[in-house]
Amino acid sequence: MKRMHLRVARAQADISQVDLAIKAGLSQKKIFGIEHGYRLASEDEQQAIATALGVKPDAIAWPTAKTGPRAARGAA
Repeated sequence: MKRMHLRVARAQADISQVDLAIKAGLSQKKIFGIEHGYRLASEDEQQAIATALGVKPDAIAWPTAKTGPRAARGAA
């Protein structure tokens, strides 16, 4: 199965960062950070976000310390 970027999953669900944050019980800043690879999501956060989007957590390509923009600059 091909995983989709969180931003794509959110767009497909037609939900804003703010609304996703509310549904997932997180801050909009956290959602933004995860989408842009500046923050990593814990397993609980991944589950909450996926549930809010109506998908399974493994359907989303979650950023890791090796894949986010900070990793490219060497600051994981």
